[in-house]
Amino acid sequence: MIGEAKRRVSRPGRPMLAVQPQCAARGAPPTGLTELFRFCFAPAAGGAQEDNVFALFIEPIGDGPREEAWYTAGEVDGGHAVDIHFMESRFYLAAHLQTAVSTGQRIDDIVCQAYKRLLTLVRKRGYPHLLRVWNLFPDINAGCGDAERYRQFSLGRAVALDALGYRERHFPAGTAIGTDSGTPLTISLLAGKEPSHAVENPRQTSAYHYPRQFGPRSPSFSRAVLLELNGKHQLLVSGTASIVGHESYHDGSVGQQVNETFRNIEALMTRAAAQAKGKLAGCAGRDACFRLYLRRREDLPAAREALAAHLQANEQIVILRGDICRRELVLEVEAACAF
Repeated sequence: MIGEAKRRVSRPGRPMLAVQPQCAARGAPPTGLTELFRFCFAPAAGGAQEDNVFALFIEPIGDGPREEAWYTAGEVDGGHAVDIHFMESRFYLAAHLQTAVSTGQRIDDIVCQAYKRLLTLVRKRGYPHLLRVWNLFPDINAGCGDAERYRQFSLGRAVALDALGYRERHFPAGTAIGTDSGTPLTISLLAGKEPSHAVENPRQTSAYHYPRQFGPRSPSFSRAVLLELNGKHQLLVSGTASIVGHESYHDGSVGQQVNETFRNIEALMTRAAAQAKGKLAGCAGRDACFRLYLRRREDLPAAREALAAHLQANEQIVILRGDICRRELVLEVEAACAF
């Protein structure tokens, strides 16, 4: 065990997850919840980290939050399995793995082995259901054709999921973002004791059904997953971009890509409400936070201007400098929404 176990009592009706972007100063947890883990965004490694802090080698841009905290109900404790750090609660386990990769190195086998180790761990500890995965690695757009690094990543991930019996209906929400050369492959995941419900976007081809032109194995993620616990719903939206069907739209236009991306996110929320059989009252009153990855720092003013039309007053956004899996795309957005 690591650290001191913390205990909170969950109030009836509270969602079993809450996500809160934060600046460096730590805020108090939402009432009745305990911090499960937090992401720390930094372009380079810092000093010693707390055990529940998952460091991502990615740079915040602008003056927004530098951290993102994830909370749950009840007791939280954690540990290490070699170089995997994990934190667990009654319902969820969060795990974090980093491994070095070099420029020009094929990463499909590295990714495959990393996924197998993570999946073996979560199963062994009793959390067999993948809910959400974040993948960050350098030089995502390097290489041509099937030698492109993102396609190698997709191949390695698919082989690992196949080997451990995960099929389309089991795929988690996912994000894959490129970081600067010299940074490690980083995989962070959230797994659960109970399954989620996959949500696909009627405006988009499911990623796992992409045609062969996108690589030897299609990307293995769901567009979003819907969690239902304690009478509440949580929607975890994958990294979402300006893609309709399987084609990229609005090549190079920041404002238009923001607008198309949020049309996709709204479509996912509407589909999630339908899958919940009317239990979600559309998007009204949602409690959401967003994470935007922006390819070029100089596009920040245009991105913020476009975002203003889509964010509600109670919503927060983290903006990070990261490369998108398709060269023509300049941004990607993920979200966590409680209803």
